[in-house]
Amino acid sequence: MTLVNRGCQRAVRTGVERLDTQLLDRVKNDAASERAHRERQDALEAGRLVSRPGQQRKKASW
Repeated sequence: MTLVNRGCQRAVRTGVERLDTQLLDRVKNDAASERAHRERQDALEAGRLVSRPGQQRKKASW
């Protein structure tokens, strides 16, 4: 939530007034939030999570 708040502030301050990946990549985040973000990203890439509700997850191949 901190990232979204800081992103919104930066978007308004810079006149962009839009959140996108480029803007959020430039926003500093606290350590705990950054760690959680990396863990979620890794899970998405490994197929353990999906980014859209209702999608089927990939079955584990172990």
